[in-house]
Amino acid sequence: MEKTMKIWFGAPRGGLGASFAAANIALALVRRGQRVLLVDASPACRVQDSIFGCAESVVYDLADLCAGRAGAGDVVLPLAAYPGLSLIPGAFDPSELPYGIGIARALEPLMADYDVMICDAPFVPTRRNGAPAYDLICCVSDPRPISLAAAQQAGAALFAAGAQDVRLLLNRFSLLPPKKGGQASALSMVDAAGLRLLGILPPVGEREDGCEAEEYPLLVPGRRYRHEPALFAADAIAARLGGDEVPLLSTVREVRRTRAKLLY
Repeated sequence: MEKTMKIWFGAPRGGLGASFAAANIALALVRRGQRVLLVDASPACRVQDSIFGCAESVVYDLADLCAGRAGAGDVVLPLAAYPGLSLIPGAFDPSELPYGIGIARALEPLMADYDVMICDAPFVPTRRNGAPAYDLICCVSDPRPISLAAAQQAGAALFAAGAQDVRLLLNRFSLLPPKKGGQASALSMVDAAGLRLLGILPPVGEREDGCEAEEYPLLVPGRRYRHEPALFAADAIAARLGGDEVPLLSTVREVRRTRAKLLY
């Protein structure tokens, strides 16, 4: 039996889109035929049940599983709208969550039923001792220098805690033509973070007319997102996680109307 791939999606601080990235990469992996368990392990704010619109179905949560008050059959929510994807909701009372390694141990008996486990949790110090339990840690950052500096510090702390592989995912990277004094190049961002690049997620719905991008949409194939670069980007990242050789973005200053030439 193949080993379950365990991935930790997190960010060095709030508001960088780690939960959005975790949800959409989970969906992209399901589209590839993978069985995915998405675990909401944030100690500050449970969000994944709201993203997937199943908050009213939650009875037991991750804290109940870790404390032994409920079994996997009670806690794990198969998401019928997305066959192959299951969710463990975040804790109603975050103070009941164990430290990072405790969460990893509580989830271990479930791994045989899934190809990929994605844990959505911030890189707070009390969670870092679980770093060695993951095959890959995805550090999500937006393009701002302050965020990239925080990603560099988080990466160093995670490697010091025993992480095997920490990579950078650039979220909200604009594909619009550059403006003077605007967004720096992707390569300079990777250098600033000091981490290998896993992929780039452009803002969803970004347009040259200045229309604001959507905050936390679920990217699924269909009429609404048929030509959405962020959907293609999520699929490319999922393919990379699955072992396919998908080139990273090689020409980072392409505009949206030439997106066919973009390599995510």
